[in-house]
Amino acid sequence: MLRLFRKFIYTRSINSLLRSVGKGFGKLWPEGLKLHPSHQIRLKFGSDVRFKLVTNQTSYISRQLYWEGPENFEYSDIFEPLIRKVRGFWDIGGNIGYYTILAGAANPDIQVEVFEPSPGPLGYLKENIALNGLQEQVVVHAIALSDQSGTLDFQEVFNPKFPGLPNLSGEHNLGTKEGLNAQRIRVEAKTLDSFQEGKAPMDLVKIDVEGAEPMVLRGGMERIRTERPIIICELLFNRNETEIEALIKPLGYQLYAHQDKGLSPIETLVRETDNGVRNVFMIPAEKVAIVTEFLI
Repeated sequence: MLRLFRKFIYTRSINSLLRSVGKGFGKLWPEGLKLHPSHQIRLKFGSDVRFKLVTNQTSYISRQLYWEGPENFEYSDIFEPLIRKVRGFWDIGGNIGYYTILAGAANPDIQVEVFEPSPGPLGYLKENIALNGLQEQVVVHAIALSDQSGTLDFQEVFNPKFPGLPNLSGEHNLGTKEGLNAQRIRVEAKTLDSFQEGKAPMDLVKIDVEGAEPMVLRGGMERIRTERPIIICELLFNRNETEIEALIKPLGYQLYAHQDKGLSPIETLVRETDNGVRNVFMIPAEKVAIVTEFLI
């Protein structure tokens, strides 16, 4: 019975209708009734950025984007004006392509290299690029970036509530997360230093790979040292901070924690208690002026 109910509320027309009703009530609509979107959603950022995403009900990202708006999702309020200032964006851990699509929608001249090894999100990523007409700006690489090249074990996570439906939760990983419902597959992997296919300038890099961020950095130290990109990196409390800091600080990078009102300079990523910081901007000293307007 519960499975039939889920199937009903996530039918395209029913899901759209229920979400529209909820939107009509605004802040009065209970949090528990804010359905995950299925199929396609339309999003806007500010007055001039419009784009669409195809998704399904396993995606936490698209739920937040739909109900709270892109401006309030993670560091989007900084990413959107920042992407207008750069020529090339490397999206490592693209999932269904939110940041890739936002980059292309906000900056028609941007060139993007996006990496996603998980077969489920990869299909949605490609569909979203085509849906928004970004095929000329975005190149998709169906590989993992790591600290070694070859083939690696990869944990493809599934949602038991929706068997057979691609899981878009973003938790697929290189064995860096435990206790998840997952099946092991083999994926191709390369190091950032050995990856020669990318043509976009490495001006801005986003790394969100579920705990494998140090592996990506270790495999790209030479390119980071020479190309000096601004790096946006996910932090996992007491999991990856020490390694990330040990790799990046000797290269002359300054650290900025993303907080609700902007970027706050910090001396270290290592924390005694979890203060809620989930993303850090790591910026070469010579490029700090680019983000001055976002500092608090």
